[in-house]
Amino acid sequence: MATAAQPCNQHVSYLAERILKSVRAEAQVRLGPELANLSKLVAVHTTINTSEAERLEVLMGAVEGLESHVPARVAAAIGLLEHLVSGARRA
Repeated sequence: MATAAQPCNQHVSYLAERILKSVRAEAQVRLGPELANLSKLVAVHTTINTSEAERLEVLMGAVEGLESHVPARVAAAIGLLEHLVSGARRA
């Protein structure tokens, strides 16, 4: 049975994968509007549990890490993105 959280999880994973691809291709991707829409989706769905909310926060933190241009933070952000993508494939 599908839950309201599944679209959020799928979207977080999709965005994480898209960000990873752009980082690996050394391209810039504009995700501000998509992240804002995802935040609104979380606010609307009261059935989203703590786990899904945390996945969204991890994604946003990873984006902030990528924007820092500090090599250690960028590497950590890439690791977080890889985790978000691989976690979705296992679920």
